[in-house]
Amino acid sequence: MNFMEDSRPASAASTLLPKRAPGIRGRRFGQDRGCGARHHSRDSVRVKKKEKQQKIDVGPGSMTLAEHHAYLKEAGLYEQVLENQRKREEKVRKAQAELRKAELPVIEDLKAVGIEVNRLWDLQSLDEPYPEAFPILLAHFQRPHRGEVLEDIGRAFGVREAWPLWPTLVELYEQATDKHAQDGMAVALSTIGKQHEELLDDVLALVKDPSNGPSRVLLIDVLSGSREPRAYEALVEMRDDPDLYKEVEFRLKRKERDAKHRAKRRQAGS
Repeated sequence: MNFMEDSRPASAASTLLPKRAPGIRGRRFGQDRGCGARHHSRDSVRVKKKEKQQKIDVGPGSMTLAEHHAYLKEAGLYEQVLENQRKREEKVRKAQAELRKAELPVIEDLKAVGIEVNRLWDLQSLDEPYPEAFPILLAHFQRPHRGEVLEDIGRAFGVREAWPLWPTLVELYEQATDKHAQDGMAVALSTIGKQHEELLDDVLALVKDPSNGPSRVLLIDVLSGSREPRAYEALVEMRDDPDLYKEVEFRLKRKERDAKHRAKRRQAGS
């Protein structure tokens, strides 16, 4: 297998407009051969600013890009905007390089068994299953890698072929102490849990255990998508959970709305 093209190239400058704090956005909670998971954020590496970005006047109203450049030059802000943009892009490039270096040991071990990827997040984009990678990924997940690497390793188990590893993945999730590692493995558990209704009780136990922390919110999707009454009852019970209440309330309101729509359709058809 070969997937040497990086699916997330460094962002290139397109305008001189001031931008929000930069981030390296990656494949997060997308569809993996029909078995992906969604989340409020997956975005892989976040580049955090250590200093406040200087506020500048960006000009009045609506204008074309050329007009905006002219305004910035006239106001003496053009070079400042260019420099701010250059610094943002440099931070992104530096973060990408650091992450690439951190995940290289895992990539090299995968290459030794015939799986060639440029970045760990590329694993879930492969056209073919990669069960031969699982022993390597399990071993590396238990090593002291940086959090973003552990998160990408965890997410790589979010494929159909990984479901026989469920007990091991649950154990690794419960043992994880790094937030990124917890999030990555929670995404994998959510993906597998949605495909196997018989795992609902295990998911319920994980979600109800507050020691698993905020990453439990990534498992709510399993309960929300289940038709089992005990899944709905669990959502109601967790309305006051400090880590989950916002997501739980959103899911419950959506369920109520969907139920009303179904009732209206039944009435219209009768």
